[in-house]
Amino acid sequence: MPSHKTALMAGAALIGLLTADPSWAFGNDPYFALSGGLNFVPDITLDSTSFPLSTYPRMLDFNTGFAGTAAFGGRIGTSLRLEKELSYRFNTLDSLTVQIEGPQGFDDGSVSAFGVMANGWIDIPTGTGWTPYIGGGIGAANVHLSLDSNTGAPCTCWGVDIDSSQWVFAYQLGAGVAIGMGGGITATLDYRYFATSEFSMPFTSDGGAPSGDATGSYSAHSALFGLRFPLGGP
Repeated sequence: MPSHKTALMAGAALIGLLTADPSWAFGNDPYFALSGGLNFVPDITLDSTSFPLSTYPRMLDFNTGFAGTAAFGGRIGTSLRLEKELSYRFNTLDSLTVQIEGPQGFDDGSVSAFGVMANGWIDIPTGTGWTPYIGGGIGAANVHLSLDSNTGAPCTCWGVDIDSSQWVFAYQLGAGVAIGMGGGITATLDYRYFATSEFSMPFTSDGGAPSGDATGSYSAHSALFGLRFPLGGP
């Protein structure tokens, strides 16, 4: 199920709608911001009340992936900025380990998260062209997990397959610095910690084992570079 493609198409349509009407932005000095960079996902542990995950949870280790965001925002007062943000994060599977058994082979695996967030950022004036900021946000994320694992060697275990997605609660914390580039355009460098509540997705298993629901939690560390463009002129 290519739900990540559907999420990207929906996000692109929403960006187009909001760009056509800047009044969607919050507060004064409205802006549109884009950012992209590297995404790091800590190991995800898949558990279940159903065998084989109930006895042999899977630990998923992911390669470095990518993250991208698009946001509309504006200023409230002198230091507070509020934003509406869309984000997308994607990582491929690097290794799969079965608890007690050890490494397990797999044919394919990935995880993605499409986030819809409301953010608040506090700018810290320095009297220079560099403005640090801290903040965070809350919202929802569509987490999509794909796993096609093998039965047998290198471990004596059943294969577990997942291809599903679920909307869950999401939050993020972050900090960064904005650098004035002239003409009202601002470059940004920031770090985001993004995490969700627990998800539950159906899995199938080889070897005649019954199927069930796999549970886990998604989190990510993102290093982003971006540009912030004023709406309505500098």
